[in-house]
Amino acid sequence: MIRTKRPWFDCDREAALMAMLSAGFVAPSTPEPKGLRRHFMPRRVRNGEFALFSSCSGMPLLDWAYETCDAPYQYVINGTDRRDVENLLAELKRLFHDKLLKAISAPPGTELLVASSPADAFRMAAMLFALACNGEPMRWLTPSFGELASDIPDGMRGRVVRPGADQGDALLADNVEVVEISLRDARGGFIDDAEIEATYRRHQQAAAGRSIGLLTFGDATGAAGPLSMPADMIDATQMRVRASRIADYLKLGYPTVISGSTFLGGPSPSGALLVPPNTFGEALMSQARALLAEDTGLTWKTGRGFSKGFGNMLRWMPGLQALEHFADLGSKADIRMAQMTMELKEFLAEFPDFEVIESRHIHHVAFCGRDSGIVPFAVRRGKRGWMSMPELLGLYDVLAAQNVLLGSPIIIGNRAALRLSLAAPDISVGSITRNLARLADALETAGFRRGRCVGGQGFQTAQARRLMSRPDGICLQ
Repeated sequence: MIRTKRPWFDCDREAALMAMLSAGFVAPSTPEPKGLRRHFMPRRVRNGEFALFSSCSGMPLLDWAYETCDAPYQYVINGTDRRDVENLLAELKRLFHDKLLKAISAPPGTELLVASSPADAFRMAAMLFALACNGEPMRWLTPSFGELASDIPDGMRGRVVRPGADQGDALLADNVEVVEISLRDARGGFIDDAEIEATYRRHQQAAAGRSIGLLTFGDATGAAGPLSMPADMIDATQMRVRASRIADYLKLGYPTVISGSTFLGGPSPSGALLVPPNTFGEALMSQARALLAEDTGLTWKTGRGFSKGFGNMLRWMPGLQALEHFADLGSKADIRMAQMTMELKEFLAEFPDFEVIESRHIHHVAFCGRDSGIVPFAVRRGKRGWMSMPELLGLYDVLAAQNVLLGSPIIIGNRAALRLSLAAPDISVGSITRNLARLADALETAGFRRGRCVGGQGFQTAQARRLMSRPDGICLQ
C-alpha cells in the first residue's frame, strides 16, 4: 500500500498542528493592531499561565483546548493512505456537524458551513444573498461593530458568486454596500430603539437594490439590536446567547452566523454559517456549495496536504466542547454569567480612573436570554479627559506583558475603551476570582490604585504613561 506524502511527515507533528490552527489568522496591516497579535497565536501555554479577559480576538492556545484539537488531528493524520485519510475526514466531518447542530438544538435539515473566521462566515452569507439577488445591488444594514480593525464589513462585501469564469473575483464596490447603524450615542449610552429602527428604515428606503437586514445578539460591547428591527439574517457570533434563542430563529428561517473563537475557548477566530432548510432553495445551495468547496471541503491535495477546511474544523473543537458543557449546565450557565458580569463591574468600579460603560440593558438580557459577559470601560487621564486609542493600546501591552489579556480596544461613541469579558472556561469553573486578582496586581504595576487615589491623580497618570512607553522610547500620548 502506498503511503501518502505528507508535507510535514518528517516534522514535529505538534508544530504542524499549531501551524494548521493558526492558518487564516492574518494580522491587520496597520502597525498597532498587528502589534497586539504577538500576544496570541500560535503560542501554546499552560492553563494557569494567563489571566484571560480576551474577547473577539485570537488567544493563546491553552492546554485543554490543544488536547481537543490534537485528538481529531491525530485521528486523521494516522491514516494509512490517501483513501483512508479521505474516509477519516468524512467521518470526522459527519460527527462534528452532528454534535454542533445538536449542541444548539438546530432544526432538522439545517446546513452548517464552517469558515476560518466570523468575517469569513459573513462572506459565505454574502455569496448566498448575492446569488439570490441574481446580481442586483445589495445593501447590508447592520449594527455598528465598533471593533478595532474589524474585518467583518469586508467579509460582508464578499466575493463574486456568479458561476463561470469570473467566480472568485472581488465584488464591485458599487454592488455590495455595508451601512453600519450605531446602537450608541456619542457618550456611549444606548440610543432609543425607535430611533434605531427609523434610521434603519431610512437607509432601507434609500437603497438602490436589495436591503439585507442584520439583527445582532450582541456586538463587540455586548449590546443587542432592537428586537423589532426588520431582519433577513442573525448575528450570534459571540454566542453570548442561549442556544434555544438561536434554534428559535433558525426555525423561523433566518440564516445565522456563530463563532467558536475566544469566548468559547480559542484558539483563533473560527466561524460558521447556519442555513435553515428551504431558505434559499436547493438549486441555489448546490451552486453555493460548488463555489465554497475550496473553503469548506475536507480534501487532501498531493504535495500540499490538507485543504484549509480541516484547519477550520479543528479550530472549532474547543468551542464545541464548551457548547456541549453549556448545554449540560442548563440555566446554571445563565446564572453564572450574570453573577460574574456583575463581579467584573464591581471590580472596575473600585478604580477611580475607570468608568464602566453599560454593556447590555435589561431588555437586551431578556432578548438574548442571558447577560453579555462583556464589561467595557474607559480610562481617565487626569483632567484632560479620556485615554485615546493609542494610549489604551499601550496599556493593553503593559498588561499583556504580565500575561493578562483583555479584549482589544474598541470605540464606543466617541471614546476608546477596553473590555473585560468572561470566557467559557470561567463559566465552566464558576469563578473568576483568580483572574481578577491577577488583573489587580497588573493594574497596580501600571500605576492604577483601587479606592481613593494615593499621590494624586496626576502622579498616577504620569506613572502610567511612563509604563506605557513603547520599547522604542516613544510614549503613547
